[in-house]
Amino acid sequence: MRIYIAGINHNDPLSRIELIEWMNDIVRHEQMSPDFVAPEWKEEYFNLVKEQRAEFDKRVRSEWSSLTEKQIEAITLSLGYEGDAHKEVFGELPILWLDQERNAGNPSVEDFYKYRFKNLRDWAQEIDKNENFLTLLSKMIRNFQSVSVKSNPSIDPGRDAAFHKVINNECSPHRLGWGIIVVGALHALPTPGSMRSLLEADGYQCIVKDLSQ
Repeated sequence: MRIYIAGINHNDPLSRIELIEWMNDIVRHEQMSPDFVAPEWKEEYFNLVKEQRAEFDKRVRSEWSSLTEKQIEAITLSLGYEGDAHKEVFGELPILWLDQERNAGNPSVEDFYKYRFKNLRDWAQEIDKNENFLTLLSKMIRNFQSVSVKSNPSIDPGRDAAFHKVINNECSPHRLGWGIIVVGALHALPTPGSMRSLLEADGYQCIVKDLSQ
């Protein structure tokens, strides 16, 4: 079975757009629709965060009123984009929620948009509010992650093993067809113990695209 894996930056406001472009590229040489999409979310948490986009949008518009409608929409829809960006390309698909066993244990999910907005605002302090604002903001966030990954390329073996289990519970490396996984870039590295390495060890054909840099 072929598994297309997108290694993404969760905080990058342009990653959703590039993720959709990547999926459209896949469509050009895959005749059938994917069997599933597997985002790095727990369904309950994703639904809570998706509902916060309206409030997130208000804060973005208030803080950066000079941005175009297209730029504001890109930032707003980047909140939790891993869970529904695929709908722009494939419509409805079976979803395998990779983080279904996760328990946040704090109010961070309920206030997710507040933390994301604060992070973006902190990053944007030194950027002029011009037509290149979103591109420059994205570049700063990506560069920061790139340095962080190089200095600390470790993984969380428990979570990667849990992601691997979700896929294996529904699929088989010998099954015909293909699927899409959307995860943070560390889970898509060939590092021993990563989700990707575990899937490849099982015999899945993993086709990886790093969208985090």
